[in-house]
Parts: sequence; C-alpha cells; structure tokens
Amino acid sequence: MLPHLLRASAPPSERPKMSVEQYKIRRPRQGIPQMLKTGDCGIYAIKFVECHALGSEFRTPISDENIKMVREKLAAEIFEETEQDGRLVSNPLPFQSSDRELLYPY
Repeated sequence: MLPHLLRASAPPSERPKMSVEQYKIRRPRQGIPQMLKTGDCGIYAIKFVECHALGSEFRTPISDENIKMVREKLAAEIFEETEQDGRLVSNPLPFQSSDRELLYPY
C-alpha cells in the first residue's frame, strides 16, 4: 500500500517513473535510543528518520535530559521552513487570492 500512496502523492510528471512493486523493509534492532519519559517518542522518531534519510547513523546524543532542547530546535527548524513568499505554507488561503476576497466573496 505504501508504494501506491507515495506514487499518488508525487507530482504528476514523476508518477510514471515510480514503481508500485512491494519492497522489503529492514528494521534495526540495536543502537536505537530508548526514551524513559512518555510523550517524547515523536521527537526520537523524527530525528531517527531524519538521520536515516540523510544516510547517517543515529549517533545523535538525544536523551531524556536534553529532549526539551531538541524539541525546541526542531520546532524552530520547522517554523523556518514554512515561510514562502512572505506567507506561511500552512495558511489555508491560496497565495494568489487576497484574504478579503476569500472571506467576503459577495
């Protein structure tokens, strides 16, 4: 199912090049840091996926002691990536229309 989802979300020009064949998933069983406190597993998971996507080993010294700083740094990085043309990408209003036109169409 995942190959089909990836293909469906790809730009139309890229879809013909993408395979929907099944592929194997390897899951490392050692060397993955474990959190002790609840609620921070998402930060661990995001940083692990980030390292994997960049092809580097997950040697980041993430621990329960510094997870707050890692969370804040990640939030700042995400915030920096969301601005486009002076507007936030997460803004539900289209870039080409003014807010007034959409809020008061009549």
